Amino acid sequence: MNLFKKLKINYVMLSCNFEEKYKNHILPKYGKFRNITDDEIMFSKSVLPNKFDKIIDTMRVDLTHLDIISIDPSGCSDADDAFSIYSIEDKLYLAIHIADPTYYIDLESDLWKDILNRAITHYPSNNYPIHMMPNQILEKSSLMTDNVEFKNAITVTFEINLETFLPTNNIKLEFTKIKVKKENKFTYLEASLNLHSNEIFYLGSLISKSLKNKRSQKTIGTKLSEIDILIPSFDNNNIFIKNTDINEKIMKEMIGEFAILTNSFIGFFIKNNMNGLGIYRTCEASSILSSDTNICAIDILNKIIEEGIKAEYSSNDSVHDLVGINLYCHFTSPIRRVTDCICHFLIKAYYTNLDYPWTENELTKISKSCLLKSKKEKSIQYDDNKFRIIQLIDKLLLNNKVKISFRINSYTGLFLNCIINKIYINDKEYNTHLSYTLRNNKLNIDEFKKDYIIEINNVLPFEKFDGGCIPDLDNFINLSF
Repeated sequence: MNLFKKLKINYVMLSCNFEEKYKNHILPKYGKFRNITDDEIMFSKSVLPNKFDKIIDTMRVDLTHLDIISIDPSGCSDADDAFSIYSIEDKLYLAIHIADPTYYIDLESDLWKDILNRAITHYPSNNYPIHMMPNQILEKSSLMTDNVEFKNAITVTFEINLETFLPTNNIKLEFTKIKVKKENKFTYLEASLNLHSNEIFYLGSLISKSLKNKRSQKTIGTKLSEIDILIPSFDNNNIFIKNTDINEKIMKEMIGEFAILTNSFIGFFIKNNMNGLGIYRTCEASSILSSDTNICAIDILNKIIEEGIKAEYSSNDSVHDLVGINLYCHFTSPIRRVTDCICHFLIKAYYTNLDYPWTENELTKISKSCLLKSKKEKSIQYDDNKFRIIQLIDKLLLNNKVKISFRINSYTGLFLNCIINKIYINDKEYNTHLSYTLRNNKLNIDEFKKDYIIEINNVLPFEKFDGGCIPDLDNFINLSF
């Protein structure tokens, strides 16, 4: 057997080992996949329409005549936002359409209890999503599916100043019926290819740029979008690095800015109209804001990590410093986040003059639960991405020279933690943020926050602990300190 065939066979065997290790050690962390039979029973027992939507149905405005556009990741099955940009009598409007899955939810049902308990949709890599909502609601609500004549939505329409491309004070919230035509459903890549030929995309990018520039006056957090963190992609189980085109990045930023605009409007709306009842997204980062405005994005990220700055859910309104918004909530992803559903129900209660579904104390309890679940989810996704990057390095080592850059983040005398911040593939640089922890009580560490670069020759899939999965890193630390 020649060397090439031997290497190929060894790689296939190790690749299978990675997938087996993933299914045994990473995938179970996300929890169980939905059970079709249980979902059918729960959905059939829900009393629909719920008491809010019985009234809301009389208010719905038909917007199916608008050209409504959705831009989502390839393969997305839970598209919950779309937009329109149009002119009426020389005035420009941006309408953000948010899917309305709560239309199909009875708050007194076991279905709602299940959704509240799940709290979030999980996205394990190279696997199907573990949806927060059953398929019965996904098919009826996702703006990606075509199985009904129209979709219910909540639409927030902003008049846009033609000179500044910023929203005016003319803002309208409506319960609507919408239709996203097949030709108006784009992936980010497809949208990027049409950026300069499609007037709607071009106008949207101008609005997005103005929104980001305005936020940049209040926060240096907008610089974080300049960092491209390496996240491995898959195609037919083949792991690879996807190169993002600059126009694709513009499209992603546009959708992100539209979401921030809508979430901030809803935050103010809830605060001003519902006696503060709500679940807000907050982040105290005043120490970051006081930094030199010339600080680069990587240094901002390092400061966030060092100071332990994190966004939280709270029933008390507060600023979100990194977004640069005084009042902010999650509203634009109700198919995959329960916090957004709660905001939808609160707004429906307000417009129907019915009692709010929850008291302030109940919302405090729910927000704490959502906070714990979101932190756990981020930790799982962090481990998931670390596992896949190690798997990617394993593949790349077959035909490439691979180096990593890392810094020692902390040392307790028993555990040493490193942050792997860059990977070099044939000297091409990719940003990462991987925590790597070793158990060692014999090291003498004099200098932290200094970057070291070492070459990697082999890697192994990690299980419960990091130690041993990057042997060259382990050896360097043990011999150098």
